[in-house]
Amino acid sequence: MRTCDICYDEVEVNGTYRVFGESYDSIYVTDRGYLSFGSAFTVLYPNNHLQAFTGATVVAPLWLDMYQYANMPGLQPFHIWYRETTDPTLLTKAQEAVQQNFGSCGDLFTPTHLFIVTWQRMPSYCDYIDYYSYYSSYSSSEYSSSEYSSYKRDVTEEEDGETGEPSAERPDMSDVNPFPPEGKVTGPGEWAQNGFQAVIATDGCDTFALFNYRDIEYEYCYYYGLTAINAGDGIRYWKHPDTYQAGLGQALTEGTNAGLAGRWIYKLSESQIRDPDCAVISD
Repeated sequence: MRTCDICYDEVEVNGTYRVFGESYDSIYVTDRGYLSFGSAFTVLYPNNHLQAFTGATVVAPLWLDMYQYANMPGLQPFHIWYRETTDPTLLTKAQEAVQQNFGSCGDLFTPTHLFIVTWQRMPSYCDYIDYYSYYSSYSSSEYSSSEYSSYKRDVTEEEDGETGEPSAERPDMSDVNPFPPEGKVTGPGEWAQNGFQAVIATDGCDTFALFNYRDIEYEYCYYYGLTAINAGDGIRYWKHPDTYQAGLGQALTEGTNAGLAGRWIYKLSESQIRDPDCAVISD
């Protein structure tokens, strides 16, 4: 994905994805932690009144005030990975995740396509401010990336014994497993710091969203984070109970509605959003 203040890619897909009763053959992926359907949604900052925005359907596993600090010494690069897949192993895992957690509104679900998006090591705008606040006290000849890495350990997570310097190789998306066998949702080390994922599963009729979270450090940077789903009609929307307040990151990574800490599943395809009890949770 490109580097800009707010970026999105429109991705044409082979599967038919239904959200709030409407079918879509393309998905917009953004660098802000949300997907949109029908049109691009380019609101920069998380807004707790998401339902007021119309014109695009938005699925936001974690909408943050992110800042793409490309080429900043001492900070590991962020990555946003997305792909559509018909891999039989992943389809089976998605099927099991839905069928084992949903009642009659999902117990026969057999997906044909998955759209997987991983936001990896996403920085906040406050990380950017901290970065330049640190360097502003040094001349260009005085500072070093290793000093900043030591200064901002909560931004530059250690990975496999390294000091947090950018890797020369970009990890392949296939290494990020959205369906771990047991325990907490896991992924490779580079998930650290605001690593989360959306898996949109469809059989052409029914569509489910699986949100996976790991190591959400973001709490507040002028704006709180937002986990929500909005129809874009000014009426139908859903927000996580802890959204837009301190503690959302902990609630997402330690809580669950699907029997696995850090995983949340919702049915998207009907006129309203449903949880694993098949209860309508959108207003």
